[in-house]
Amino acid sequence: MAFWKKVTAWRQKDQRSIIDEWEKGQRLVYGYTTRNYLTTFGMFDGGSGRLDRKQLLKALSSIGLYPSKSQIFNMLKTSVECHDRPDEDAQLFVTFGDFCIYASDLMDGYNNDGYGQTCTTSSTAHRPAQQRPSITSRYDVFLGGSCNPTTWRKDTAIPMLKRYNLSFYNPQVEDWGPELIEIEDQAKNNARLLLFVLENSTRSIASMVEAAFHSGDQRLLMLVIKGIPDEVEGEKLEASELQDLKRGHAFLCDLVERQCLPIFEDLETAIHCSAKVLQQGVSIRQLTPEDGAQPVRNPHIRVADRLINIKETFRSYQSLETGKLPLSDTKLALKVLSGKEASFPALQQIISRCSSQETDFEFDFDQFCCLLTEFEQLQPYRRAATRWYYSAKRYLYGGMSTPAPPV
Repeated sequence: MAFWKKVTAWRQKDQRSIIDEWEKGQRLVYGYTTRNYLTTFGMFDGGSGRLDRKQLLKALSSIGLYPSKSQIFNMLKTSVECHDRPDEDAQLFVTFGDFCIYASDLMDGYNNDGYGQTCTTSSTAHRPAQQRPSITSRYDVFLGGSCNPTTWRKDTAIPMLKRYNLSFYNPQVEDWGPELIEIEDQAKNNARLLLFVLENSTRSIASMVEAAFHSGDQRLLMLVIKGIPDEVEGEKLEASELQDLKRGHAFLCDLVERQCLPIFEDLETAIHCSAKVLQQGVSIRQLTPEDGAQPVRNPHIRVADRLINIKETFRSYQSLETGKLPLSDTKLALKVLSGKEASFPALQQIISRCSSQETDFEFDFDQFCCLLTEFEQLQPYRRAATRWYYSAKRYLYGGMSTPAPPV
């Protein structure tokens, strides 16, 4: 008990210095947590005050948070809804207030569930063929994915695998016949690792289905997605078909990332990671950004839902004239969302300063999200241990980036 009181007192002392920043116009920082989040945000927003899809992913990764593509998409879409922006690609970004809520909610989920513990893992490194005795040797890597007219196997994959001294099965042959179906199937079942590449010159529908199946079948799967083709063999795809392909890719990515498996855009990087997994015994889920992988942790967390609830509460108390939240109603809104009386140094000093100057202040939605984030971080038993751990990491090793614990 005494330890947590000391931790909370230290953080409250840090908050008392924010009143000077607040009076100078810095209305987004209300203490230790929002100050650190703003530092991270500023490293990736390019001075625009917003983060697009790629910037958001990089910013979260830099503080040890690894959401899936579906989670990132939901964050962007929810931000559009909560800020009443047009639902257009150009409007898919998050503001700093959104970022504070998303980051703190992800951190909560990681702290409660552990890193990747909700992902289903296989107890074996491979699933051997079960129907009949194998007629093929056991290969290290099965080269699945896009076939003709692609040449990624012979141009890139096979030379690299040979350099790594890894055996492989190549299903793409010049004289293919029905008799090869069973051989290919058993080679796939017996391979230690499946490398599936979806090139951007073919539709690759069958390969998408196969990759989705094997991701749920607990195989060691490395998936490379090069993009969606605009045309196939000189034929431009119609808008409806292009939309179907985009939707199919989105579903595939979601299925794969729900297993906490990274998805690659670069074939060479995927092969490098495959070699590390096979030769060093590293779990696919232990691959890090330093390996060139984009990890995924706790993909089940519905991280964007709470922002909608915050927005509805904000609307309930906002001024009809300005669309902002009056200072006099801020404590009520915080109480509704947190279930606790809202009293902490930053808010109390703002109220006191406005009272002494006989002025009123209204919070916009971004500012309110920042205030709520800081207030919740001060609850002594909620996040203190996690925040102390990451603060110590930053102090000892420098920078804002903290690598994810191994799974």
